[in-house]
Amino acid sequence: MFMRLSDGRVGEEYAVLRIESRGLSASLCRRLYEIGVRAGAGLVLVNRKRGGASVIKVCCTRFAIGGEIAAAVHVRRLAENERKTR
Repeated sequence: MFMRLSDGRVGEEYAVLRIESRGLSASLCRRLYEIGVRAGAGLVLVNRKRGGASVIKVCCTRFAIGGEIAAAVHVRRLAENERKTR
């Protein structure tokens, strides 16, 4: 079962299932891919700000993304045995 990253819990680790590109520009989708937010990638939801913006950690680097972008990223929560050390 999937959920949107915007609905995720802070501190949890997720696997990216897909990015809903409808409503996002091609350059923004390409940028997400370049920073490592792509199908199969793991990420941690570090913080959520007012207005829906989120801070995520991908490959030991933190990025801030807007609420609209977080809503377009479909993820699944990683099981305990799938998690990496943070």
